[in-house]
Amino acid sequence: MKLYGTPLSPYFCRVWFAALLKESDLELVIGPPDVLSDPNRARSPTGKIPFIEDGDLLLYESEVIVEYLEDKMPTPALLPTDAAGRARSRLISRLVDLYVLTPVHALVPQIRGVPRDEAVVAHHLAAIKSGLAHIDGTITPGPWCLGNAPALADCALATALWYLPNILRHFASTDLREGYANLTPYWHFVQAAPEFTNAFATMAETRDAFRRGLAETYGENA
Repeated sequence: MKLYGTPLSPYFCRVWFAALLKESDLELVIGPPDVLSDPNRARSPTGKIPFIEDGDLLLYESEVIVEYLEDKMPTPALLPTDAAGRARSRLISRLVDLYVLTPVHALVPQIRGVPRDEAVVAHHLAAIKSGLAHIDGTITPGPWCLGNAPALADCALATALWYLPNILRHFASTDLREGYANLTPYWHFVQAAPEFTNAFATMAETRDAFRRGLAETYGENA
């Protein structure tokens, strides 16, 4: 089974983290982050990453992929056994996608916008803060977001929280992950969780290399 994408994508990393928790032998096929320069994207029906190949199956959309991994490799389980717990895991992933990552990505055109539309920036920053507040009220860190065992929700939330400063450093002088009763201690725990330590390091190395390339193209503060 092969996973295509880049560690700069929180959606790619969501699947990768689920595979790590499953101790799967998923093969990573890593390409450049630029949508125009990555030939693998042309093989995805939506032109997006990530997608996986499992024999003759080509599957895309990160949340569908992690559910597929859960069905294909049910041990260790990454969804709670009770209906309410499973729904909460899916709710957290949904909140991450709709109310955090969507406004984060809406800010990307403003990074090099001249002039920058400050009203648009303020709108999306407020939406991100609201989304994080919703998540803060939904998780119950213990120390994972749903208790003492990792869930698919952790794969979505941990990778999104890591990703935020990649974009928000251009717009916010403070760390928007700080100041929450539940979310902040969760982030402090999960960024050092041994299950993900090596992956986070690889993500940081990829980010730093990407920034060096941007600096060469756009200047030192790109």
